[in-house]
Amino acid sequence: MRNFPRFAKKPPTKIWPPTLSNVRLKTGKAITSACKRRYNTGNLQLFKPQALTTVPEAFYLPKFMLYIYSLLCIFIINGKEIMTLIANGIDTNTVQLLEQLAFNTWPAAMQWRYGDWTVRCSGAFTKRANSVFTAGPLPGHDGWLEEIETFYKRQDLPPQFHLSPASPVGLDELLERCGYNKDTVTSVYIADCRAAAESLPGTSRLNTTIEVLISDQPNAAWIGGFLEAEGFPEARRPFYEGLFARIAPRSRFITVVADGRTAGLGTVVIERGWAGFINVVTHPAFRGQGIGKQIVQQLAAEALLLGAQRLYLQVVADNAPAIALYQKLGFTWAYDYHYRVKSVT
Repeated sequence: MRNFPRFAKKPPTKIWPPTLSNVRLKTGKAITSACKRRYNTGNLQLFKPQALTTVPEAFYLPKFMLYIYSLLCIFIINGKEIMTLIANGIDTNTVQLLEQLAFNTWPAAMQWRYGDWTVRCSGAFTKRANSVFTAGPLPGHDGWLEEIETFYKRQDLPPQFHLSPASPVGLDELLERCGYNKDTVTSVYIADCRAAAESLPGTSRLNTTIEVLISDQPNAAWIGGFLEAEGFPEARRPFYEGLFARIAPRSRFITVVADGRTAGLGTVVIERGWAGFINVVTHPAFRGQGIGKQIVQQLAAEALLLGAQRLYLQVVADNAPAIALYQKLGFTWAYDYHYRVKSVT
């Protein structure tokens, strides 16, 4: 056995140093401890916390060296993402704020406060309105998963959880072990409001007159145009009428009209100095003709008039055309969230 005279031997039954599995940086990213090192029979070995066992005659690095090395590993492995978050001013508090603001833009018909979480139910439409909002610590009692699953079963809905960096560490892995599948990875992008409003000319390539309509409430024509542009059936109208009526913060509903037809729509919701873009959609007949730029420009300009300083939006992570448009406007990636869904049997 190779000798390491600088380090004292530890008793074979003692594990040192303490587990670092819940290290959290202010980026809001939970970091799993994969950076501990153990000296054993002359070999330097990486090991995971769950693999800890009694190791006879093991040698361990001093505690302060271990923490320094752990931080170095974290930045080496996650450095690009961490620096992006820091550059964008995104920390845990900002993530929690954005999650709450986005929550307020999509209020469910039924909301049940469950500890620091919110259980949402609105019939069969959209995951956001029919999922558990988990921005907060785990419920403080056993059996919470069974209670939530029972609730959704009574509603004839699959249990779904909204997971973000504001969710408890380990919840995603727990749900995966319980048979929940990962679904609908969504990216949150942010931008400076004034820069976004002034950075995009917003001209279309249509040889026709463009008209922009703005209202503080969606009328029947707006909802009808939205359903048509999204390809949704008329049966969804009551759901969206109720949803939009429940939005409490100030909001504006924008319609871009070309040749008397609805070419595109969007909604902006303003709260606490932030403006959230939702329902941004271009009618299939007008796609690729610059209508999307018109919508985004109008939303940003309206947000600026209403006193917003910053913008945020949510976009499905694989929607490359939409992301390219938002990046041209000056939006930068902030963080991702996703859902965990359990099939109903």
